[in-house]
Amino acid sequence: MKEIQKIKVEIETLKSQLRNYLERNADLEEVLELNYKIDKLIVKFYQMKKVDNTSPPCN
Repeated sequence: MKEIQKIKVEIETLKSQLRNYLERNADLEEVLELNYKIDKLIVKFYQMKKVDNTSPPCN
């Protein structure tokens, strides 16, 4: 679960950075690259979350 939280924080950090890029009219290539990173992390987050939810509880 700790890894999921780290990914979630990283996604939020990158989203903030993306907002800054958009506000300062950054190069399209920079915006697309950052957006791609965010998308990959979101996919990873949900894959890990799905695995975490299907794992048997540890007692």
